[in-house]
Amino acid sequence: MQRHFVSYAPRFGSYKEPRPFLVKQSPYYWWWLALTMNEEYAKLCEQQQRQRASTSRDSFKAQPEMLKVYGDWGDVRYDGDRYRAFCDWWRNRVNTNGEERGVYLSAEPLRGVWTHIVEDGERAAEYAEHDDWLVIAVPLPQQRRYVDKSINRLLKKHLPSEHGKRVDPAEHSQALYHLSKPVLVKRLERALTLYELKHSQRGKRMSNAKLADTVGLTTKPSQKRMANEAVDGRAQKNTVATLVSRELRYARGMIARAGVGKFP
Repeated sequence: MQRHFVSYAPRFGSYKEPRPFLVKQSPYYWWWLALTMNEEYAKLCEQQQRQRASTSRDSFKAQPEMLKVYGDWGDVRYDGDRYRAFCDWWRNRVNTNGEERGVYLSAEPLRGVWTHIVEDGERAAEYAEHDDWLVIAVPLPQQRRYVDKSINRLLKKHLPSEHGKRVDPAEHSQALYHLSKPVLVKRLERALTLYELKHSQRGKRMSNAKLADTVGLTTKPSQKRMANEAVDGRAQKNTVATLVSRELRYARGMIARAGVGKFP
């Protein structure tokens, strides 16, 4: 039976040569990428690798939450193409059911029983005593339109809809690892790309304005500023610096939380 995802599950196009534009549409990819950027988690991966290769002891001690994440996510370090690395990590078979790691960690639990007809009296009595079930008796000779009205009335009373909310919102997910809130993938991409760029040799030589421009981080001038013929260059520079700092702070938070099993 196919598992359900609350958030958009990754598409690859090709397992041998995943298409980046498909992979990047899934927030699960950005979660994985944030974890690969977590230096403490990388140290843990290195430690576990050394311990498996020898009996030497290591002084590095990871926090319990990170050890739990390692037990589930494993070693996420990679060389070469990151999209292929993510694809291989996601599709790795991990449990006794032969599930892919990504499905096992991120999909919703299988629902045992859906809406169905109960033909056994004892079973109907069991459902009637259970808080998670609603038992409805339908007289078959009754006209269909009256049955529909009665059922709708009962459902409105006992199963109210949540107007204005997404179906299966991220915060209500029952997956082993789920997003803490709905996210905009473009924001994840922008923040983590900026973080990578900032910490690269190339980024160290770039101004905030150039960094912002590279990741598409722009500011919309206010009506007052648009009315002025001359824009205060220093004010603009400060605004850009503030935006870059905000995105970097968001990226650092994502990377840190990924190490303890939370995102974003």
